[in-house]
Amino acid sequence: MTEPGHHYEWVWLLRHFARASGQEVGLYCTALYDHADHYGWDAEGFVVDEVEVSGAVLKSSRRSWPHTEALKANIVEGEIGRRGCDAKTARCIKQLMNVFVGRPVAGGWIDHVDGTGAPMVTMMPASTLYHLFVAVAEGVRVVSTSRSGS
Repeated sequence: MTEPGHHYEWVWLLRHFARASGQEVGLYCTALYDHADHYGWDAEGFVVDEVEVSGAVLKSSRRSWPHTEALKANIVEGEIGRRGCDAKTARCIKQLMNVFVGRPVAGGWIDHVDGTGAPMVTMMPASTLYHLFVAVAEGVRVVSTSRSGS
């Protein structure tokens, strides 16, 4: 069993590690990203919770945090020239804003929905806020970097 959200999270972590250390991580990032990108998305454009190594979907439910991790991974992969990352980043933002954020109350969030988009939980875990915050911070980093010309 694999979780596409964790694959994306490790792509982002490894790319930041590479920036800080100078170590080459491209082979790991490519393998993780490619598997998540190929098998981790459903037909409606959501990151699913779990897939088998073969790609068969084990859990078609959707959580908010894998979308934040896919957003971050697509930002860093786009920075190194991977094609299609801008569209995937935009898709993640769309899914987060349309399904997970601002529900059930303004300023709130839904953590987990089933394959039809119906909420599976009634609580708003604090860990979701961490994932949302870091995704926004990563977006701000890229915008700030591109504006400063660095």
